Amino acid sequence: LSNTFSNYHLLNEVQCVIHLAGKTNFSNNSKEKNELEFFNTNVYETIEFAKHCSKSNVKRFIFVSSIKVNGEFTRDLSRFNENDLPNPQGFYALSKYEAELKLLNLASNSNMEIVIVRPPIIYGPNAKGYFGNLLNLINKGIPIPFGSILDNRRSLIYIDNFLDLISTLVHHPKAANEIFLCSDQYDLSTADLVNRLLLAMNKKNNNFKIPKIFLKSFLYLLGKHHIYKKISTSLRINSSKANSLLGWKGTNK
Repeated sequence: LSNTFSNYHLLNEVQCVIHLAGKTNFSNNSKEKNELEFFNTNVYETIEFAKHCSKSNVKRFIFVSSIKVNGEFTRDLSRFNENDLPNPQGFYALSKYEAELKLLNLASNSNMEIVIVRPPIIYGPNAKGYFGNLLNLINKGIPIPFGSILDNRRSLIYIDNFLDLISTLVHHPKAANEIFLCSDQYDLSTADLVNRLLLAMNKKNNNFKIPKIFLKSFLYLLGKHHIYKKISTSLRINSSKANSLLGWKGTNK
């Protein structure tokens, strides 16, 4: 991006930039090479591009970060909010957090406003990542052994709700130089999520129950312990800042 927009005239008369680009997945390289790729793409390229925007008199730069900056999971009934001490884990989250810090520093030394938004999983048609993999399993009619994962709660946001928030952030004067968390404002267990998807996609409910200890052991034997952590832990979000400061409500889907 920084090379593409190195000719400042390409940004002439642009009032707001929404930055969604970034590296999210590990490549088949060494740990050191992956770390370099994450930080080069998510930090260096982002900041260089933001500097081009600032020099081109872009008024507002919206940076789509990640809820992973707050941490990987929440405990009991707690919810992440904007005042939490960041706890990024892994190269992706760490690179996103470093980009946030550098962008806020840029805002303090320029006339360009920075807005940071940390979404959870964004779901909808053609979703990628964890949610997309779940949709693929359901489409293929493959039995899913998540029926016993009932005691966790995870926040998500529907793509239309997320875009509605972005639209609000583009124009709202109180969004300047702020960080926002967002979600659909209701949380689901993994079992509930799968059951709702099966129903919405008009598929036979093959979300069967097995003892969680067996599921955990099986995934650990496959070297997929990260999957068990994702499906069994909670990650809950408090969106009240966006609600109260911007008047953004979102719409439950």
